[in-house]
Amino acid sequence: MKKITSPLMFLMLCGILHLNAQIKNEEKIFNQGKEKIVYLFFTIDKNTDEKERIQLEENKTVYGKLKSKPSFSEKDIRSGDLVISLSNKSGREIFKYNLKDPLNPVMESFGSTMENNKIALKKAEFSIRYPYSDEIEMVKIEKITDSDHQLIFTQKL
Repeated sequence: MKKITSPLMFLMLCGILHLNAQIKNEEKIFNQGKEKIVYLFFTIDKNTDEKERIQLEENKTVYGKLKSKPSFSEKDIRSGDLVISLSNKSGREIFKYNLKDPLNPVMESFGSTMENNKIALKKAEFSIRYPYSDEIEMVKIEKITDSDHQLIFTQKL
């Protein structure tokens, strides 16, 4: 009986491996030509000098299409906000985003009235997403202050 089950097990294993290879091949064919979305996940924290430090935690690409692309307007920028620029290898900006200050979010509270309260955090997480492009090779993050733009993060993707 043992001799019969060993070839049978071998054939079952071969069949499963072949089926798995077929499924992966079909997924590749199905996903060819599909659009992709790139997600960048960051953490930001303040060090002992109260200076912000940003770290890229994860870069993930998935199949999909963005329903809308965020618009960027200089007039919407406030002190404390982050401006995130994605550029090609020559430095030309492909996408630009404005992100409200992640270390000082505004939270709504409900009591007898609705109020907006600014909360000061030492550490926070944030993410951006953009349509995949072979051109994009660099991410740059600037913090907006009352007087200027401070470069606080730059990394090659």
